[in-house]
Amino acid sequence: MSTPTIPLRRAGASGLYLSAIGLGLGRWGASVDDAAGQRLLNRALELGVTHWDTASGYGGGESERIVGRFFAAAGPDVRDRVILSTKWAGTHGNGRGGIRKAVDGCLRRLQTDYLDIFMLHNPGMDADGRYLAPLDETWGALADLVTQGKVHYLGLSNAHGSNVRDAAAALARVSDVRLTLVENNYSLLQRGQVGRGLWTDWLHGGTEPAFLRDLETLGIGLIPYWPLSMGALTGRYRAANAAEVTVDDTFRAQFLTGPTLQAIEALADYAATKGVPMAHLAIAWLLANPRVAGVICGTTSLPQLEENAAAAALTLTPAKVADLDAIAATAETVDAFCARYFR
Repeated sequence: MSTPTIPLRRAGASGLYLSAIGLGLGRWGASVDDAAGQRLLNRALELGVTHWDTASGYGGGESERIVGRFFAAAGPDVRDRVILSTKWAGTHGNGRGGIRKAVDGCLRRLQTDYLDIFMLHNPGMDADGRYLAPLDETWGALADLVTQGKVHYLGLSNAHGSNVRDAAAALARVSDVRLTLVENNYSLLQRGQVGRGLWTDWLHGGTEPAFLRDLETLGIGLIPYWPLSMGALTGRYRAANAAEVTVDDTFRAQFLTGPTLQAIEALADYAATKGVPMAHLAIAWLLANPRVAGVICGTTSLPQLEENAAAAALTLTPAKVADLDAIAATAETVDAFCARYFR
């Protein structure tokens, strides 16, 4: 058994600490079956990857069920070693009844009596940007669940800066519970995406600096997902094979053409000069940001899990962070990509 080497990081201004590398279970129940899932969860514990991130919608609930079967077999001592996060997206807004039923459903599937973190998977808005349920009702119901002990910390995923500010203000009105975490798309190649909410919401939201300032002011930790830009930062896509690899049209247009592909090439060359994998550099760049409470790495295989965990050992100097910033700045911006591809 390996000795855990993953450092813990504080989540914002709270008393919660997360493993720097988290286990993303988004494809479990589809690409990962129960037997493979049990092996991966055991290995994650051995490595010290103890922040596990799932959602009620992953695999139609099967992602949560795989974790639940693991806890049922392993027992309460193992459950208490894990910081378990799950998420829910209300189809008809985030009303009190829906939230209570959702949490009870998550607890049943996960075979546990508490959730370390419960997140709204999206802010619950209509096409015109209006909340589908009163915010005081939504966050009052969530605060009640904390008081009851069913949930320990609250979070929000795929959120604009205004959503985060609105949620924090609503919680302040209805309770002394505070918003602890925000989980958004954020990576070296998609820096401008972090303040824009849903990954498909290219045209709205705020800038990276403004979003990070909001989190700093409110004492909220950031959990980036897709830290490797959906695989673009793994090193498997290079100019030499870009024309032949099988990817969807949006991925090709965003990453495998023009200045962004050139930036990927430059990052690969820089990684080679430093003797480290490009993926490790991308994850270490995120962990160099004090606002980041931990990085969620979607994992479907043991080699992938071990490679992601190894990234925690790399610490970047300010000079190396600046080098990576300069290379990434040559990639196409989110706004430029939107203007070119979606309009």
